[in-house]
Amino acid sequence: MNALTVAHKEVREARRSRLVWALVGLIGVVTLPLVARASERLFANSSVDRMALVLLNGFERPVALAAILVGALAVAAERERGSLRVLSGVSLARRDLVVGKVLGRGLVLAAVVLAAKALAVGILVVRLDGVSPSALGLATALTLLLALAYFGIAVGASLVTGTRLRALALALGVYVFFANYWEGVVVRPVFRFLNGRPPVQGELDFVIAADPEAIQYLQVLNPNNAYTGANHFHGAIDWFSLGVLVAWGVVPVAVGYLRFRNRDLDAGAGGRLAALRRRLDAVSVSRPQLPTPSLPVSVRDRPALSYALADLAAIGRSWLVPALVVVLVGEFVLAALRVPGPSAAAEASLPALGTAYGPLFGELGTPYPVVIATVLLGALAIVDETETGRLKVVTEYPVTRRDVVVGKLAGRAALYVAAVLVGALAAVAILWVRPTAVDPGPLALGVAAMAGVGLSLFGISVGISAFAGGRITAIGASFGAILVITRLWRTLVGVPYWLVEGEFPRGGDLAYAPGSPPEWYHYLQWANPANAYGSLGIVSGSRRLLLAGVLAFWFVVPVAVGYWRFRSRDIE
Repeated sequence: MNALTVAHKEVREARRSRLVWALVGLIGVVTLPLVARASERLFANSSVDRMALVLLNGFERPVALAAILVGALAVAAERERGSLRVLSGVSLARRDLVVGKVLGRGLVLAAVVLAAKALAVGILVVRLDGVSPSALGLATALTLLLALAYFGIAVGASLVTGTRLRALALALGVYVFFANYWEGVVVRPVFRFLNGRPPVQGELDFVIAADPEAIQYLQVLNPNNAYTGANHFHGAIDWFSLGVLVAWGVVPVAVGYLRFRNRDLDAGAGGRLAALRRRLDAVSVSRPQLPTPSLPVSVRDRPALSYALADLAAIGRSWLVPALVVVLVGEFVLAALRVPGPSAAAEASLPALGTAYGPLFGELGTPYPVVIATVLLGALAIVDETETGRLKVVTEYPVTRRDVVVGKLAGRAALYVAAVLVGALAAVAILWVRPTAVDPGPLALGVAAMAGVGLSLFGISVGISAFAGGRITAIGASFGAILVITRLWRTLVGVPYWLVEGEFPRGGDLAYAPGSPPEWYHYLQWANPANAYGSLGIVSGSRRLLLAGVLAFWFVVPVAVGYWRFRSRDIE
């Protein structure tokens, strides 16, 4: 057995995998509508080839997510199932295993990206008369390089971790860091150290830098920035960007292999039963813990509350969720530090999202930790009970499945809301010390809106968790559903708009002007939880109550549907 045999096995199994087809659908569903409805007025001064390049390469998020899902399961899944020990018994060297996994899954990922891009390219050829094959080829090649970069990061995470969940969390954490924190945590401090002052507007731009300096090259070490820079293909910075993308696809795998080649295969994965016992010891409710005298009420009196407390205790023993909560609080703190001081407040140009909630939320926007934390809290809520065997344990106590759902919902929702409140209080304390004026009204509204949108994402993920057959499936489906809801909603609203108005909406046609009477399509836009969050601060009265109801709907209804599935689910 050699590397080619392993690669062939990966490709053969991928043809029967629902995950592969789901990833093709995810990238296609997000990409196709945006390519089809993009207004040509946005590119009035650009060439046809330039328009094609921008339209085909503006969707790094679903491509990165697909690459992470394919790569994170490469080795960690085999190790968690205990099958690595079986493979080692058939004279398969670890180097051949890694090479075969990279080749096989890399080919699968390339097929996923190409299949999803094929329809987009077809639509673009119809829309843009005269687009050259070289532009289409360049756009496709750059997308494949971005997928390669995050695939390499995810495979590296899979090689150094012991479980699929940890590999996925580590790879997603790297993506979140690059997408949201790279400039603030790495680039700006380095610029201040080198120049003795903070950067002014434009000094960190790297896309069309005619004479790039060290700080521009530092920016492009981020694979997201490298992808953006290479799209413009202007000067030396773009060749450097291509090299960065290739390096992120190769170096993490090489580093991960150095750790993996001497690693004990039995450590962390001693077969299915041993893995199950470890999970039960780590996250399950043991017999003495569920009806414990230290709880304020007994199982018989308040089983749902007792289960919620036991679930929170289990979460406290896991590093993943507490780490996300800490990051969420830290995001509030960093946003407070970025708020302009009193002397600069009048001249500051705040981002559009969240300005109605005050300058703190203008800097905060919608942080990635909200999405990551709520999705992981919700996606693991129900499926974790069945996959780890915890549900079979608690059936020995007077706890019904309804108590399990209510307890999970109450405990994890309270944990998220508490994290938002602690983060807001920490931010207020920093603003008070600086000092910076804080308007309590918009601030309280912003905190309530962020808690509401997070709970809506949590509810969607809990509903998916009740239907999923495994934790990775639940997490992938939850992220995919939220990505589709947030990125595809405008297209869904555009269909009835086109039927009524006779043309597809362009630019700001669907935007709501504060203070004006809303049109019918505004209500459809507000049915999206992300849009409801962004609009809560610019409406008042009954419309604000309506948007709060939208967030409550997305929190309650998916959970109710999920419970309907969960109450009759076979746990054997």
